[in-house]
Amino acid sequence: MKRIALVVLLLGGCANVQEDQQTWYGATMEEVRAAWGAPATTTRQPDGAEVLTWVNESPSSSGQSVGVGFGVFSIGGNVGVGVGTGVSVPVGEKPAPLRCERKMTFRDGKVFDMEFTGSTSRACTGYQKPKDR
Repeated sequence: MKRIALVVLLLGGCANVQEDQQTWYGATMEEVRAAWGAPATTTRQPDGAEVLTWVNESPSSSGQSVGVGFGVFSIGGNVGVGVGTGVSVPVGEKPAPLRCERKMTFRDGKVFDMEFTGSTSRACTGYQKPKDR
């Protein structure tokens, strides 16, 4: 049962990335730059197409930690008083950052092809084209 849930989760992540990509086909170079800023690299192919690459890294929020809490609670009559403190300690190695590399190929100034490559299935989600206002 856990394996089925994992497969569904992974496929769901892929579907989201593909849906995000679909929003960019036909977009102009100016639209992509307005959304993502300057690319990390730009190369020109022999056929004249331009390939622009954007890279984003952010700390992974995954990982394990152990939480320890201490508390005291006393009731005097109808009044309760509570005092507490808590500590969370990371366990194990620090998880690798989430990395997403997005390569877009432009022909005649518009997105013709693209490839999103992420360190995890969710690293490249959320990069859809902003809706026109």
